[in-house]
Amino acid sequence: MISPLLSLMEDQINSIVSLPDGKGIPTMCWCSNSTTSAKQALHNELSLKVHPVIKLLYTTPETLDQSAGLNEALHTLYDDGMLARIVIDEAHCISSWGHDFRPAYRKLGKIRTEFPNVPVMALTATASVEVREDITKQLKFMSSYVERTRRTRLAKGGRDSKTFVASFDRPNLSWQIVPKAVAGCKEEALEQILELCQEHRFNNKCGIVYCRTREDTETIAQYLDQNGASACHYHAGMTVGDKKWVSVVASDGSQRCCCCCCCCCASCFTNVVVVVLCGGTRYRTVGWAIQCVLYVQQLHLGWG
Repeated sequence: MISPLLSLMEDQINSIVSLPDGKGIPTMCWCSNSTTSAKQALHNELSLKVHPVIKLLYTTPETLDQSAGLNEALHTLYDDGMLARIVIDEAHCISSWGHDFRPAYRKLGKIRTEFPNVPVMALTATASVEVREDITKQLKFMSSYVERTRRTRLAKGGRDSKTFVASFDRPNLSWQIVPKAVAGCKEEALEQILELCQEHRFNNKCGIVYCRTREDTETIAQYLDQNGASACHYHAGMTVGDKKWVSVVASDGSQRCCCCCCCCCASCFTNVVVVVLCGGTRYRTVGWAIQCVLYVQQLHLGWG
C-alpha cells in the first residue's frame, strides 16, 4: 500500500491490526521514520521467510523511490510469486492537476514495468476528469507498453485496466454551512464550536473537529476540554505514545471530541455523529450518518 501521509498510514494500520473478532491483519510500515533495526527486521521477514507473517506493507512513494532495501525485498517477493497486489492511495497526488501534487508519485509508473504481472489499483476520492486522465497516463494503465505486453499478461491470467467512477455525493453526510463569528481561533469562534458540541442532540455522541494547523488542533481541544466538552487533539507532530493514548481514550469513549488536522482520519473514534470543519479544510469520511458543519468567514461567502 503506497500512501502519502505517515499519520494516515499509522491511523489505518492501527485500525487494520485491531479488527474485532480476531480478524486483524498483520500489517507493518516501511517509511522514513522506521528505525534501522525495524527496516532490517522487515527486510529479513520479507526476503528470507518462505511464508512471511506480514500480509500488508505500507510505504510512501518517496521511500519506494529511495530505499534500496525495500526494493530488494519487493523484488524477492515478486520473484517468489508472493507479491499479490500494489495499491496506490490518494492517487490524485500523481497529477500536477491535483491539489496535493507530490513529485515522487510521478515515478510510480515504474512499478508497472518492474512488476508487470502484479495487479495495480489506484484510489482517490477527489479526481477531476483531467486528474483521472493523468493518473491513467502516469501509471501506464493505457500506453504503448500496456498494448505491447497485453497478450502476455492475458495469457498469465491478467486483465485489461478498468476505471470505476462514483459520485462525489455522500448520501450519509448532511451539510450545514455556518458563518464564523471571527477569523481564526479567537474566543468568539471557539464559543461557536463549544455550543455545537454541547447541543442536546449530540449527547453521549462523539465529534471530530478538522483544523487547518497543528496549533489550531491544540488550541481548540484545550478550550473545549476546559469548558466541559472532554476533547483531545491529534496530529502528525505528536509522539507515538501520545497517539496511542488518543486511540485508547477514543475507543473507550472517555473523550467525546477529537481535534485533528485534515490529514488525519481519527477512525479510532466510534459513534461519531458530527464533523466540524474550521475554514477550508478537507475531511475524511467514515461510513455512517454524520452531520457536517462547515465554519467559514463571512467574506468568503459574500455575507454581511
